[in-house]
Amino acid sequence: MDSYITPDRFKTMRTGAKTDGVPDIELAEVIADASAIVDAYCNVPTTPEPHSFLGGSIVGEEHIWKYPDNVWDAGTRRIYLFHSPIVQVNAVTLAVAADASASLPPEQFVVNNQERWIEVTSLAIASNSGLFGVTGWVVPLGGLSNPVARVDYDYGHVYEAVDETVYAVDDTNLVYQARNGFWLVDNDHDVTVTAGGTAATPDSVDAETGRVTFTSAPDLPVKISYSYRLNRDIVSATAHVTAALLSASKHQSKLGGGISMLRVGEITIQRHAPAKEVAQYLDQTVPEAALLLSGHRVWWMA
Repeated sequence: MDSYITPDRFKTMRTGAKTDGVPDIELAEVIADASAIVDAYCNVPTTPEPHSFLGGSIVGEEHIWKYPDNVWDAGTRRIYLFHSPIVQVNAVTLAVAADASASLPPEQFVVNNQERWIEVTSLAIASNSGLFGVTGWVVPLGGLSNPVARVDYDYGHVYEAVDETVYAVDDTNLVYQARNGFWLVDNDHDVTVTAGGTAATPDSVDAETGRVTFTSAPDLPVKISYSYRLNRDIVSATAHVTAALLSASKHQSKLGGGISMLRVGEITIQRHAPAKEVAQYLDQTVPEAALLLSGHRVWWMA
């Protein structure tokens, strides 16, 4: 499970939390808990592996692939995937029996991220197992009544920041932090820096926190262009939840000895809370986080 802030970035965010004397390892644990609360509040999918707002790769996500009922029925052509936005489909395999499978070419799938589905545009099946002797739909004797489609795909957002003015994190004027972390740094995504209007090469780049470090103070302004993976709403909401957990942590030890609920100001900590109360936790105790996450909640149709 991914954390959506680093301890270094959290310390620079104005959440009102007191981090003096809190070791980074402890802060990282609280941030991990806060990130899990954000995921739970947004009702993100947990299968075949937990969703991350940072994106990722899914292997073997399973869906029923229905056979046609008659000559006018096209059968399954559209699969509603669990994780989005879908970046690309890597493989689709139809399991038709215990030791038999067939492949659909991933390049034949159209992606619709608005409704979170992929649809095959060619009904030709390439057989891996020899079970399908001809192109088309063949119901195997003794096989599954409906095959199981296993889909491999990549998902996640990519955002762009161009010539963003960044500021020093302290009085040394050596470390500069962008508004977003979790930069993409690979063959397709570069980080470019200018100082005083000319190209500059920092001594180091911290892509996770979103910082560059110089060996001597650069000319101002310092501007950075970069690609990043995490929406700012998720970062800010995680920070607010982290601050609430830190504020309540000194009281958590009082939840032993038969005490079932403790209220400290606006923070309520309760053991074995019903699911409805868990869903209302952010709405009631960290409304700033709930507001930021309101556009990121996932709604599932039965």
